Amino acid sequence: MAAGVQMKMKSSESLSDIASALRSTLVGFNDYTLVCHQERMNQSVLLCFERYYRRTQSFAALTILLCDDGEYQTADVVGSGGGEGRLNISWGSNDAIVFRAVKLLEEIGFRKVLE
Repeated sequence: MAAGVQMKMKSSESLSDIASALRSTLVGFNDYTLVCHQERMNQSVLLCFERYYRRTQSFAALTILLCDDGEYQTADVVGSGGGEGRLNISWGSNDAIVFRAVKLLEEIGFRKVLE
């Protein structure tokens, strides 16, 4: 099951700076692996992260789409998770990874629009 949050703020920082802050925090301190980073002419940035939990044989994936229309910046944050075996349980890792990203974005200035 996936968990998702949409966030918004007035355009104030470059998307590259926001993406760098997310990348360094999630990869540097939380053992997530950056599997995709694509920028489109300072109008959008797509970031995809992944973390494997060896003990429970499950994983969490985080996808963040940052967009800037010139007036507002939006962040669509989607977390998903799963596991191996018959149950394929994520053990709540999808919610946890979204929670971490939302807290980081709130520190930058984003506010939740849709949850």
